[in-house]
Amino acid sequence: MKQKRRIVSNYFMNRKQMKCVLIDDEPMDLMALSELMNTYREVEIVGKFHNSIEAKDFVNNNKVDILVLDVEMPELNGLDFIKSIKNVEHIILISSNKTYAADSYDYNVTDYIVKPIQKNRLDQAVDKVKQFDDSIKTSSNRDFAFVKDGTKIIRIDFKEILFIEALADYVQINTLQGRYTVLATMKSMQANLPEDDFFRIHRSYIVRKDKIRVIEDNMILMETKNIPISRSSKQEFFNTFNFL
Repeated sequence: MKQKRRIVSNYFMNRKQMKCVLIDDEPMDLMALSELMNTYREVEIVGKFHNSIEAKDFVNNNKVDILVLDVEMPELNGLDFIKSIKNVEHIILISSNKTYAADSYDYNVTDYIVKPIQKNRLDQAVDKVKQFDDSIKTSSNRDFAFVKDGTKIIRIDFKEILFIEALADYVQINTLQGRYTVLATMKSMQANLPEDDFFRIHRSYIVRKDKIRVIEDNMILMETKNIPISRSSKQEFFNTFNFL
């Protein structure tokens, strides 16, 4: 029993540096942000940009774990930028305006910080990224994962998952065995799941395709729940199926 606990502990302690990109059209703000982010040993800054268009090309063609960007930028603002990129697990939005805070969580951002950025506030955001990162650890053969549900570490077999639902800062993993609430983002969940078996059908839902019972209009009937299909995902979702 002691050996099992030691294995799980080591599994969570081995952390690689997280690759980070910073975007802000204000040169002084970008410099200050860079100095703050350089204080975190677990973070490696791989790109700094004043121009969001140039940043988009870099982010879509390189591995990026954390994206820290300003909301109010010319040409492409922060929220539109998020819609134009893929495969970034953690997004921290910054702005001198609180107005966008509520809207930002529709984009599954990890945190929202109001300028001027204070070190202790940035500490909280980076800690949240690390907690999200530690909440799910996928096996090397990608058929199960260990997740943290409260004080428990639970193994979840991917074949047992029905669907995953976003709940503010948490996600709820609904399985054949029960429900588990995990501190994670939908982006980080998506990145840890085999893409052939799962599909993000809506900003708030990921479904396991072989657990779908019926698709009717813009709804999917799972074992116990009807799940909406977003208009933006509908065609791509249907393209993943081979119909008889």
